[in-house]
Amino acid sequence: MRAAVPFRGGEAPPPARDAWGLMDFFDYDAERFQEFVALMGDRTYEVVDRACRRIGASVPDLARMVLLNDNRGT
Repeated sequence: MRAAVPFRGGEAPPPARDAWGLMDFFDYDAERFQEFVALMGDRTYEVVDRACRRIGASVPDLARMVLLNDNRGT
């Protein structure tokens, strides 16, 4: 079993990627990027729905949901 290694023992961290780096990954194809965003939304809903069902709740029962890297500025 392998684990993530977030620190590299003295090596400089890789540069942070901005939104253009993400668009570069999708070859600046806005449609492909939108499909990816929609897929992320669908999968997020599916995971939350499954978690709710495991505890006998439903998505509408939730008052709020905080996503990883979410912030109050958006």
